[in-house]
Amino acid sequence: MASYNQRLQRELERRNHALTNMARCGSNSAAIVTDKITQTQMAIRAEFEHFNAGIRGQIQATGNVVRRNIDQTGETVSRQIDGLKTSLNPAKIIHEHPWGAALAAALAGAVVVPLLKSQFNHPRNERVVAKSFLNGTAAESEAPRGSRWTPVVDVLLESLPALIVAFTKRDNTPA
Repeated sequence: MASYNQRLQRELERRNHALTNMARCGSNSAAIVTDKITQTQMAIRAEFEHFNAGIRGQIQATGNVVRRNIDQTGETVSRQIDGLKTSLNPAKIIHEHPWGAALAAALAGAVVVPLLKSQFNHPRNERVVAKSFLNGTAAESEAPRGSRWTPVVDVLLESLPALIVAFTKRDNTPA
């Protein structure tokens, strides 16, 4: 059997060897842990970049779809507005339906004249009131009062040459 000092000496050597091993393994372990942390960071960065590129691609695709939809909507609205401008063009309506336009103008005059007459309810002639209103002066002379249809008849008679020209142009144009 070994003496107490020899056993103590062996125990100290074993302890020193274990401490050296631990120091060597500790630095190796630290290097392994550092390497694993670096690898994890690189993997996370790569995953983040991949995820970021995917999201960026989806955002661009969505933006392209939205732009296309906006452009298509703008073109559709433009076509509809152009169609409305064409179909609701007063010159076209009058050209296609001259008698209806003349009747509508006469009816509008028949409705508007009494309204204007109620606004200018003076014992003067409507033509004098209208001229004085347009000139910005007050009518001084009292003109004889005619029928309530006199202004309508006057307007129709004044516009008669223009209506005749419109009807003859329509009749002479080839279909």
